[in-house]
Amino acid sequence: MSEALEAMPLAIRLPSPLTEADLLALTRDNPGYHFERRADGKLAVSPSGFFNGLAEGELYGQMFTWNRAVGGGVVLPSSAGFTLPDDAILSPDCTYVSTERLATADADGVERAYIKVVPNAVFELVSPGDARADVQAKTRAYLANGVGLVVTIDPKANVVTLDRPGRERATYHAPTTIALDPEVPGCVLDIRAIVAAAIRR
Repeated sequence: MSEALEAMPLAIRLPSPLTEADLLALTRDNPGYHFERRADGKLAVSPSGFFNGLAEGELYGQMFTWNRAVGGGVVLPSSAGFTLPDDAILSPDCTYVSTERLATADADGVERAYIKVVPNAVFELVSPGDARADVQAKTRAYLANGVGLVVTIDPKANVVTLDRPGRERATYHAPTTIALDPEVPGCVLDIRAIVAAAIRR
């Protein structure tokens, strides 16, 4: 598939604020698309792709296996979203939330579809249609809301970046593995397997 045929993510400003119920309805009625509400009120729409889906599955599988062995929290796939302090509703490609952070969720938050909590770590896979500025803006939003670690994996470029609040970005070119201590204790991602899953065959 040529890069020109890649579907582009869209950010749409709606005439009125998008409610949680609206977002749930959009997700239900439009399978194959990924919906998020940004802090500025825009609706972000990203189409799902086959190869990025394979990479997402590999990433989630690794994180799920780590969490099952270690415990101490939950690992969520891209179909699960959460509400950040700035009221954005986001759904990273994978999310890790510790038991301690889950316990800090607002009392009314646990009754919501998109629980109000700040994850320990979020993971984003860059698709060919993603604009660099959008990826960086999303990373800044995560950090500004208190997320401890933002892992961005660009399978096409084979580059991984780790962003932490108040620290310089760490960039890795063609890494085999990446350790995620201390935010994700003892977790080592097999980056080579994630990148391989995203490659067109």
